[in-house]
Amino acid sequence: MRDRLVAAVRAHAERIDAAGTPALGPGPEALEDARLLAELLGDQDDIEAWSVLSLFHLGRCLAATQAGRMDDELDAVTALARCYLGGAVNLPSPLGPMIVLQAALILAEREVGTAGTRYLASAPDHEPTWRRIVSDIPDDDLGRAFVVAMLGRCLRALFERTGSLSALDESVAIGRQAVAALVAESLLRWLEGLDRRSRSDRVKSGFHAASPASWVSWSSARW
Repeated sequence: MRDRLVAAVRAHAERIDAAGTPALGPGPEALEDARLLAELLGDQDDIEAWSVLSLFHLGRCLAATQAGRMDDELDAVTALARCYLGGAVNLPSPLGPMIVLQAALILAEREVGTAGTRYLASAPDHEPTWRRIVSDIPDDDLGRAFVVAMLGRCLRALFERTGSLSALDESVAIGRQAVAALVAESLLRWLEGLDRRSRSDRVKSGFHAASPASWVSWSSARW
């Protein structure tokens, strides 16, 4: 099932690229195949499959009008974030900060328990990934305070599991770095006081303004 859907979505992406517009490419079955593949993958970091999905949505958004591009942009970045979490490198640099922040949000969701405050037992195992995220997100990115704080909480969980005092000391130090990074323009302050729908709308509007033709070179190179 997985291989069939990957092949189908890849073929749809190639037809969209050749046509230059989704309207002249595959019909509704293309979106359905993409939806089914994403649903099948779930939370798996399958680099090949997510890469194909990112190219499908990337092709659609590059060929679409401004008004019809937003959902495909978000789906493409989410797919690329899954590739990032799977260890992929050389992702499209213009989207780097968006990919890294989306990867951080996905990883944070994995670690939060059903009560919203308790970490799963696997959280300390994500320490190398959190370090990579902190290393890759720009110093002036509005989401930096969040990802630095998440590394600190991961190290705290590592201390709770192992009793490592060095992990505890580093957790405290990184927590202070997170507070220092929480400037007035921080994403956390930017979203403060908004309900969930308003937050989503605000993030999408910022994404919409940031991403127009910046994917073209990466898209062309991939094909």
